[in-house]
Amino acid sequence: MERRSFLRASGEIAASVVCIGGGLSLLSLSLNEAPQLDKRIALRPPGSINEANFLEKCIRCHRCIDVCPSQAIQLQGHEGPVAAHTPFIIPSEHACILCLACTNVCPSGALVPVEKREDVKIGIAKIDKRLCVAHNGSGVCGVCHTACPIKNKAISIDYRTRPTMHDDACTGCGQCEEVCPADGHKAIRVEPIEMVGA
Repeated sequence: MERRSFLRASGEIAASVVCIGGGLSLLSLSLNEAPQLDKRIALRPPGSINEANFLEKCIRCHRCIDVCPSQAIQLQGHEGPVAAHTPFIIPSEHACILCLACTNVCPSGALVPVEKREDVKIGIAKIDKRLCVAHNGSGVCGVCHTACPIKNKAISIDYRTRPTMHDDACTGCGQCEEVCPADGHKAIRVEPIEMVGA
């Protein structure tokens, strides 16, 4: 396309957007509803299938949110890190308690039933030893180990209460992240499996 034709077409599109009044806000809404995954915090509920298929299958019915007793599952609004109206978890706010109720109410197959909590794989907890008081020598802690529902398998501690994370057993529930007392930033964060190459 020649430069003059391109500029003319661009001007016509811009004029069309202006002429339809509320069209710009409608355009913004549709863009915000497009899948936009920020892997830093985008953790799906237990039993979630892979992200691309999840976005296709999730019908935004909110049943998983309604049934969650710990209020760990949140609903994405029009603007945020994940596709609009889809469920996600931020462990530092409310961790999953592995009740598995959400896996039994999904009607579309975006979440699949999980029989045992040990089989859940929301993500993988990673520790920043610079921030962990037990690892950096600024204190004694061990609360992550105490909170872990898969104790001594997903998290073990040594005689100085320094935690070690075990990826193969970690469910990614985030209970360790929620209780971590590190100031400012959590010393433990659950990351999506894709981020850690699992």
